[in-house]
Parts: sequence; structure tokens; C-alpha cells
Amino acid sequence: MGKKVDLRTKSLLEVATKSGKESPEYNTALARLIFAQEEYNSTPKGIKELKEIAEENPTAENITALNKAELVRQLQTEAIREIQNGRSSAVTNLSSYNEKFLDADEISSITEAAREYYEKFAIRNPDVKQVPVSQKVYDKYVDGIEARLTQTYPEGIPSSLQEDLTLLRSLTPPNQATLKSYEYLPKALERSKTVLDRELRKASALQSVNKEVAQAYYEAYREQYKKEYASLPDSERPDPPESWIRGELSQSGYTQDPNSTFAPRDKASLYAMYRLRSDEDATPDFLKNSRAIASIDLETAGPVGRDGFEPQNGRIIEVGIVSYNSKGKELNRYSQLIKPEQAFLDSNGTGAEHIHQISAEDIKNSPSWNNVQGKVSQNLEGKILLAQNANFEYRWLNYHLNGFSKDKTTPIIDTLDMSRKHLDLQNHQLATICGAVGVKYTEGHRATHDALVTGEAYFALKRYIKKTWNSKPARKNAKQLKTIPFGSRWDSWTKPV
Repeated sequence: MGKKVDLRTKSLLEVATKSGKESPEYNTALARLIFAQEEYNSTPKGIKELKEIAEENPTAENITALNKAELVRQLQTEAIREIQNGRSSAVTNLSSYNEKFLDADEISSITEAAREYYEKFAIRNPDVKQVPVSQKVYDKYVDGIEARLTQTYPEGIPSSLQEDLTLLRSLTPPNQATLKSYEYLPKALERSKTVLDRELRKASALQSVNKEVAQAYYEAYREQYKKEYASLPDSERPDPPESWIRGELSQSGYTQDPNSTFAPRDKASLYAMYRLRSDEDATPDFLKNSRAIASIDLETAGPVGRDGFEPQNGRIIEVGIVSYNSKGKELNRYSQLIKPEQAFLDSNGTGAEHIHQISAEDIKNSPSWNNVQGKVSQNLEGKILLAQNANFEYRWLNYHLNGFSKDKTTPIIDTLDMSRKHLDLQNHQLATICGAVGVKYTEGHRATHDALVTGEAYFALKRYIKKTWNSKPARKNAKQLKTIPFGSRWDSWTKPV
């Protein structure tokens, strides 16, 4: 592990000399070094070294580093013990006995995600003492499991589940973070379906196919991986890059995006999702639709503070929409300043004028929102919605644009989400993304400019992602599935709205 830190340190110095300390490459190398150092710190040798440093120089920083390393080591040891004593497996079986949608590999990965989620909570909150919970608290947890099983099986709990219950009762209580992860597991399994549905909606937009097609290909690529690739040596498997899987670099990585923590992340699932999000040839051309893409940006006004970001408290004061065909050719632009009602302007002005540079004078002769929303709808109708941090535009349009909320299936592409998954950057602001993919960003925070550069950044990101997919021969040569049987486990699952 110490050798890994040395290699990362050497790499950082080389990147600093070659690309400079302000470059994305330097940020990536620095993130890798920090991650490697934290890994090393939690080893017995690393903890010993941190103790020596803290004894010689007992600063708050050194003591905090030592405490964190010891806590991480404690949690890692606990996780290993839970696997060895069989409790982790037993809890998984008891929590998923009635699960018909997820398979065993997916369930196992979600169990691990729940454990990591509460481990990270413990690390962020060192004041929470990580000692075993009381026997009374633990017994109450096991009693709750048994009560649910008795309700499901009034004529008698099946012997396999009864064996798991007996094992749980025979073991000493786990620590707080571990028990929390076990208690949360049933909800995590349900949450995973909603997260997976959302991730496949994103994949379908990136592939320009209907969501049902993305679902079917996700299933097919999972099966392809299990049958053809799972048993191959590491170098021959078409696995995603390590950063996608582990997410140690900034916010990148399928499992580290805060909005996709509980998506299944067994190797077959990661391969299937990464392929749908990275390989534009993952679905055949005859299934792709020809929907245009509407890149949109809104400038808004509202009260000072967090309340100003809520659509119910604010007004849209500028709309910029740039439409493209699926190949990236610009089709048309729509740009419009909008004047809110005078009472709103008197109370709030135009909001963050220091950012968007739109003054009350600039919009004094502009039409009202009621007079322009028909044109906005016309420019969005039938198109894929593209935006930077698309959730913001979606929420504001959902609240202010008549009829927009009726279409729950509007395909949405988010350059922020794409950047988090594929770029290792210090931050994922639009200007930073543009710099990383070679798009000129000049007049930030005006609607049409930001809509235009978001569109350009999107097509540049697609080219970068495709290049990354092809960078490993095993992925480049992975067979495309051209025809698949439609109909999948989603047919029997009620999809979230």
C-alpha cells in the first residue's frame, strides 16, 4: 500500500511539471494521491506511523487524521467479521426473502452499498461512538424480522429462513453503523428499483431509444457479461474504468454519485449500465428515434437565500433554447427576456443581478411569462431536454410551464451528471466542463449562451466518452447485441412515477 502512495506522489509531480497545477490532469492525480493515502492510513502500518507523528507533533490535524484512520480500520474489521460469522449473508436472505425483481448478485451489491453508506456516516460523525449496540436493542431488531416473517408465513417460517434467524440470535450484537445498515436494507432494496429506473431513463435519452428498449438491452448486456465475460482474466473483461466503479475521484463513479448510491453495482450491472451510457452503438440504429435535442437554460429571480432557488417563490426572467439534431447540427435558437409582475420586481428585483447581469431596466419592455410560455412549449415539444444540472430546469418548467408536468416521460440529459460519471474534475460547473472538453465559455450565466455551450459540451462529452469506451480493446471488441427478446422483469413491476 505504501508503494501505491509513492507511485501516486511521483505521478502528481510529473503531472505538475507537464500540465501545471491548474490543469484537470493535476486535479485527477491529486485526488488519486489523497485516496491512496487514506487507504494506506487505515492499514496497521499506516496507523502506527500516524501515532508516531501525533506523539511527536500533537496538533488537531494530526490527531484527527489518526482518529479517522483508526475508525476506518475498526469499521473495515467489523465488516470482515460480519462476513465471516455469516450474519451479513443471513440478514441479506431475511431482508430479501420476498424480493421478486432483483437477482442475488444485485441484492448482494445493494447490501454492500447500505453498509458503506452507514460507514461513511460514522466517519463523517466521529462523535457517534462505534461500540456494539445493547443486547436489548439487537433482540428488538431480530424480533422485528421474525414478526414480519410470521405475518408472511402464518403456517410456519420456511426452514432456510428459520436457520438464518437462529444464527442471528446466536451472535453477539454488531456495532451501531452495521446495525443501521441492516435495518435500512429493506428500504435500500426498494430504493434501488427507483434509482435503477431513473438511471435507465438517462441511458435511454443518451441512446436515443425508448426506455423500454434501454431496459431490455440492460437485461441483455447483464446476461452477456455473466455468460461470456465474468470468468475471463481481468485484462480480457470489458469492465468499466476503476473510477466509474469505485468513484474515488471527486464525485465521479456510478456508485458515488449521491443520486445513484443504491443502484445495483455487481459487475454485470456496472458493465450493462456503463455500456448504455458510453457506447453509442450499444443499441442498433433501427431502434433509435430521431428526436431533436433542446438545450435549455433559465435565468431566474427570487428572494435572497435558499428560498430563491425554489420555483414557487420565484419567476423566470430569461429563457434560452438551442435545438440540435441527434448528430449535433444546430437547428434553431430561441431567446427571450421576460418581465415579472411589478409587485414581484418591487420586492425582489431581478434576483442575483451580480451573476446574470439582467437589470430591471433590461426587462422593462419585455413580455410577461404568460405571453411567452406558448412559444417556450413550442420549442420544447417532442424533443429531448438537455441542460446543465437539468433537475433545476425541470423543476422550474414543471411549476411554471402549463402542460409540462403532464408529460412524465420527457427524456432528459444532464451534462452535470455525465461529467460526474466520466470526468475527474475539481468541480463540475459548466465552465469547468467546457474547459475540460475544449468548448469556449465566455459570457457565463446568460441563458442563450449557457444553452449553446451546454449543447456544445454535450456533443464534445459524447466524443470523449466514446473514445474512453474504445480505449480498452476488451470493451471496444465487446459484441453488440442487435436483436433481443422484448419483455423483461420490468413487465411485472409497477414503475415509479
